[in-house]
Amino acid sequence: MDIILIQSPCWGLYAPPLGLASLTAFLRSKGLSVAAMDLNIDMFYRCKDTYKKFWEGAEMEFWHNETLVKRFFLDNYELIDAYLEQICSSDARIIGFSVYDTSLFLGLFLARKIKKNCPDKLIIFGGPHCSQYMCRDFIVSQECVDVVIEGEGEETLFQIADMVIRGNGLKFCPGALIKRGTEIIDGGERSLIDNLDSLPFPNFCDYPLGHYIRTNVIPASTSRGCVNRCIFCNEWTYWKRYRYKTGEYIFREIKHQLSSYPQIKYVEFYDSLCNGNLKELSILAEFIIKDKLKIRWVGQAIINSGMDIELLSKFRESGCWCLAYGLESGSQRVLDRMRKGFRISDAERVIRQTYATGIDVALNFMFGHPGETEDDFKETLDFISRNRKYINIVNPSPSFCGIAPGTYLYNHPEEFDIATPIDNNLFWKSKDNSNNYLARLDRFERFCDFVHSLDIKSTYPATTLVNRYRIIGDYYFYIRNYSEALKYYNASVEKEGENNKILQLIDNCRQLLKQGSRPNLKTKSLSINLINLI
Repeated sequence: MDIILIQSPCWGLYAPPLGLASLTAFLRSKGLSVAAMDLNIDMFYRCKDTYKKFWEGAEMEFWHNETLVKRFFLDNYELIDAYLEQICSSDARIIGFSVYDTSLFLGLFLARKIKKNCPDKLIIFGGPHCSQYMCRDFIVSQECVDVVIEGEGEETLFQIADMVIRGNGLKFCPGALIKRGTEIIDGGERSLIDNLDSLPFPNFCDYPLGHYIRTNVIPASTSRGCVNRCIFCNEWTYWKRYRYKTGEYIFREIKHQLSSYPQIKYVEFYDSLCNGNLKELSILAEFIIKDKLKIRWVGQAIINSGMDIELLSKFRESGCWCLAYGLESGSQRVLDRMRKGFRISDAERVIRQTYATGIDVALNFMFGHPGETEDDFKETLDFISRNRKYINIVNPSPSFCGIAPGTYLYNHPEEFDIATPIDNNLFWKSKDNSNNYLARLDRFERFCDFVHSLDIKSTYPATTLVNRYRIIGDYYFYIRNYSEALKYYNASVEKEGENNKILQLIDNCRQLLKQGSRPNLKTKSLSINLINLI
């Protein structure tokens, strides 16, 4: 065994991780022996029942808190120890972790134990959270981590593995930060893979497909990156530029997966958008139709003015079941500020024609984008009213409009009258404080209530924010209004249930109010860490 690739909690439960399956296939195509372990799905079924709720979307902030994740680690140590024994007793020389914001802390806890018990194993972290603008520098500073891979991982991981297996020692490698003693060797950026058709099909043979919630779904992708440059998104900055697979290649991939897993009925495209190249998506549809392949497919999509009733009808005939459009707002002024690149009139036409062909329409929305006014928000509600019968489901963002590192908004706050520093992704405000967390929360909840009144399905499970009292308390704690924070924390205990974290926050508020002074920098840092909402 050369490499073990690990997906630690928390990640989705619906389907196996596409990224690790792609890395597995690539490394095996190069002759390496690879085992993949989805600890996320296994721990969900085998951990203590009190923790299972934290895999739900509304509860995932649990995994952003290092203290709470450590408690999970300790409370389930017998289970985790069995994983560690399996990993450490293997002859794998490299242990790789795929890291997202929700899997970082548990991944580090596992890595520390592996490094302590098996110091000779090389530990590599990669994935979206290893980006320079996310947690790359923090991760590489951890003693248990030997290498951090930034960006596209196939070629970089293979080059590192090749150095280790050949016994040449780790040295300069584009796309990686390598620790050698106290020195960190920064390999800089690696050239992107231009021809995605050159990659092998993702390999899911190590994943228990019957354990995932959607037992008949397999993930796939049509592209990497995005043709748009929305200022609130950091995904296009992660992938650098848009690249696509040909329709014929995607068809052959689907056929391959169906031959391996005949129970599969659905393909879900996990990339940023499936319709960035309409020509190739049309070719894919033609192959499926000609082959009479019995498959249904869904994907994220942009409002693309090139989509018409004829093309959408072809998609439907080929098995397209649902397209989730990144609309975000019903105000043209806000869309222009977002740099979405489409007209509301095109959005209405595409949505209505999509629905007319029998394809379900899902729409994504966000609230309180910098510069959005109450009139703009009302235009969003008006848009929904006009098009209610053409909308099957809406997806309101529970972060409203978070400003994430790596986005244009984050890097250019002065252009949008955003107060600086932006030291919390959720609790940012405009310079005049008219656009703050509470204002965005109000619009979010009004939106949820409005679509509920129209009997439109929503991906969000309630018409009010889940754990709203606790989170509003966090907001007031963040702005150092400890009396209001205490009020909402107490309400949280009464209405949302008691837990150790909320009791500690209540105690913190009481201590700070008793002091009657502003917290020092150390205390401020702790308070933000306790919130730690990403």
